[in-house]
Amino acid sequence: MAAGMGVRALAGLGWAAGLLDSPPDSPFHALNLVLYPPACLGFGWAAARLALAPAGHHRYGPVRAGRAGRAG
Repeated sequence: MAAGMGVRALAGLGWAAGLLDSPPDSPFHALNLVLYPPACLGFGWAAARLALAPAGHHRYGPVRAGRAGRAG
């Protein structure tokens, strides 16, 4: 997932740099410049952090079985 998001971000940046031809007045042009590459970079970074995190650990400490969703 992280690699795919990174490739999509790089493709968007390459397209924005003029490596691919497209009409500059299309709505996709503006979205690709402003939204897609930053979003893909952010989600790719988050996916890579999750993939590289030690199993059973969370940002706020180790994950304990049986605590989530249990009432009382």
